[in-house]
Amino acid sequence: MAVGPDNSPPGTRGRRDRSVDVDCPGRVGEPVRGAVGPERLVAGFDGQADEDRAEDLLLGAGGMTSMTLGPAFLFRSAMDIWRQGSSCCCHVPRWRCAGQHSARVDAQNVNAAVSALGAVLSGVAAVAAAMGARWQTRCARQVALETTHSQGAVERALRLEAQRSEAWTAFLCAADAYVDAVWTLGGVAPESRVEVLRVRSEALRDGCSGLRVLGPDRVVRHAEAIRERCSRMDQYAVKRAVVRSALLALEEGWCPGNAEHCQSDAHVCAWLAYEMLEGWGDREEDERPDDLDFLEYLIRESGVLKDPDLVRLLAVARSPVCWELLTADERWLRPRTGFYEERDAFTIAVRDHLEASAWAHRQSIGGW
Repeated sequence: MAVGPDNSPPGTRGRRDRSVDVDCPGRVGEPVRGAVGPERLVAGFDGQADEDRAEDLLLGAGGMTSMTLGPAFLFRSAMDIWRQGSSCCCHVPRWRCAGQHSARVDAQNVNAAVSALGAVLSGVAAVAAAMGARWQTRCARQVALETTHSQGAVERALRLEAQRSEAWTAFLCAADAYVDAVWTLGGVAPESRVEVLRVRSEALRDGCSGLRVLGPDRVVRHAEAIRERCSRMDQYAVKRAVVRSALLALEEGWCPGNAEHCQSDAHVCAWLAYEMLEGWGDREEDERPDDLDFLEYLIRESGVLKDPDLVRLLAVARSPVCWELLTADERWLRPRTGFYEERDAFTIAVRDHLEASAWAHRQSIGGW
């Protein structure tokens, strides 16, 4: 068969096929499937150039990285490169493009696609690693903040409980000291009794005021009840010391032997004055002035009290309010003041609060 100067079949000189098979099947004259027109083709195909172009697209122009482009953009770029590589065509006539050229084009397209896909996967992995590192940093910061807040709350709670325990102890000591002063006030010098009681009362008041600031409310209520009981005792403490001191002195003035056969006027007057003073609250109001003069006479004749002590006793006897509290023995009066009941209630409230606080602390740290 004669061929043209350009090695083309007769009748095809100076013409190119209007459609070229991308796959270059190698059989001349067969209809080409999947062909594209020359307006869709580029001048040539260079595998290395397309790889460089894919790499530029994936790495990004102007210094952009795979992390700034995003996985979606990288994947679309890789697909575009693959499509361009698969639709490229050479200008060699189809009857000369055999399977060798087709294999070379396919290999180049596959290499470009694999390179693009690897870059996409690398970008996705980099983005995932960055997101994971950021999440870990945020979680670590959040855990550190929560731990700091929790430790601060625990330290504040422990510091508050320590302050409360100290205040409770100081208040109980002040209350016990006040009550002991009341019961032993008769043994204190008469001119110092008021001052001793005032000091004890101020310490008790200050301790109760500190509890109002620290709480809790249940403990504060019992503390105020204790202070109220002590305030009631304060109303008759000094008077009771005067009366009890006189009764003890008169009792010591009794006859040490057989009182029925005692001939001492002082012993008899001491015994009569004791009986009269002990039942002073039961006498009639209109009889008390005359009886008061007789009581003074008996005490003077017994010689057991000095004049200042006698003056204080007569001043108390002129207004015998709650006389049974002034003359009652300590062993009888102590349980009837209500102080010890309130003190027990206070200690129970403190114990319950400490147990509840300990249980709450164990719950907060996961102890149960």
